[in-house]
Amino acid sequence: MGECPYRIVARRSAGIATLADLRGKRVGTQIDSSADYCLDALLNTVGLGLADITRVPFMMKTEKPLTLLPEALQAGEIDAVAMWEPQVARAQRLIGEDAVEFYDPDVYTEKFSLCTTQGKLDDPAMRARIVPFTRALIEASRLLRVDPQPGWELVGQTSGIDRRTIRDSWGYYQFPATLAADTLDLCTRIEPWIAALAKRPPTSRAALARLMDDSVVKEARA
Repeated sequence: MGECPYRIVARRSAGIATLADLRGKRVGTQIDSSADYCLDALLNTVGLGLADITRVPFMMKTEKPLTLLPEALQAGEIDAVAMWEPQVARAQRLIGEDAVEFYDPDVYTEKFSLCTTQGKLDDPAMRARIVPFTRALIEASRLLRVDPQPGWELVGQTSGIDRRTIRDSWGYYQFPATLAADTLDLCTRIEPWIAALAKRPPTSRAALARLMDDSVVKEARA
């Protein structure tokens, strides 16, 4: 449905001008999350890893929730933020010209997708509801690409996020409303990292491929 590369925003005043400068720095993130994976993957591009930095955890439903990340960066409690939107946009705005950002869509882009079960897809009555729903999402995505303003309003109403933050984040999002061609490659690349967290063998590429079904999209577009 949507795509967005995750970003790292850091303080220049902390001596950070390149990704390699994150060595030894304090980076706020949610541990063992997709943001943590992206942080690791970006660090790998300059020969570093998570062991080369100090991760400062900000976790949902704790005394340090994700919403405090921007203020922690502004206060100098951390040197960088590695997170998803809109917290990165908020952090970047708070520190202004002191901000430097790092991201690479080829290293990691989050894919926001629709998930269901084979049983639902095989149920004619349920499939007859899923396909029109998907078709409506495809059309809504097309309209968002033409005019994002209704999307900004809806996100603001449902999330409580201020309009400026939504606008600042929006430019990093794409709304292709199709099964991305690189989905299997991305999942194959990430699977060993997830498997290590779960302490299980990685799922094979062939097994991952069986989890992806483009038939609904094809029917909806037809």
